[in-house]
Amino acid sequence: MEPETITENKPRFHPAMPLVMLSAVFALSASGWFIWRDLNKENSEVALTDPSGTQTEEKPASTTTENGAPKEVPKEDLLKAKMPSLTRAIPADANPAAVQKINEAIGLLKDNYDYLQTWLHLGLLRKDVGDSEGAIEAWKFATILRPKSSIAFLNLGDLYGWYLKDNAKAEQYLLAGIAAEPNIVYPYYKTYEFYTDILKDAAKAKKVLQDGISANPDSSQDLQKLLSNPAL
Repeated sequence: MEPETITENKPRFHPAMPLVMLSAVFALSASGWFIWRDLNKENSEVALTDPSGTQTEEKPASTTTENGAPKEVPKEDLLKAKMPSLTRAIPADANPAAVQKINEAIGLLKDNYDYLQTWLHLGLLRKDVGDSEGAIEAWKFATILRPKSSIAFLNLGDLYGWYLKDNAKAEQYLLAGIAAEPNIVYPYYKTYEFYTDILKDAAKAKKVLQDGISANPDSSQDLQKLLSNPAL
């Protein structure tokens, strides 16, 4: 089953909800949110044509100006140069329905490489067919497209921490997710979850909750409930 598309609404819980239930509900509701939250900017690429309507022949771009100074490379060209290959092979044993969805996502990205939600979706699809490296490629490019969005960073942290068992990279990307959007509560929760579930480090778990509460004094009630856990 695919994760439900979640909007910007933050998870909220009843004050009397037990901590175990709180953690479970938080994880279930947020797992879709950080993958699917749509921050995309649709900028379609338009082919240059001559007055007759036929496409003009592209000439190699000069890398210097007329006086020999280095020419500034357009941001779009720099981004496209870092884009992972859209011809990456799909595992032979992948479900046909999943293959179709991957190809549909690739088709969208061929028309518009600057489509964040589709890169996030492609990463999820690749992960689901067992192509972790393909998921990493898609999500890393998403962090380049939107470095101020935490979603792809957290996806990478989740993949490295819970699936690939690379704790150093998991922590790196989870903390990068916090740095990208420090005024959103969920990145702190996801990092807290990593510290408690994977590293078993109560001190780090407590510290990240305190940081989240400090950065979000008006929306950190859920973090405050977790901080009250006697185990921390």
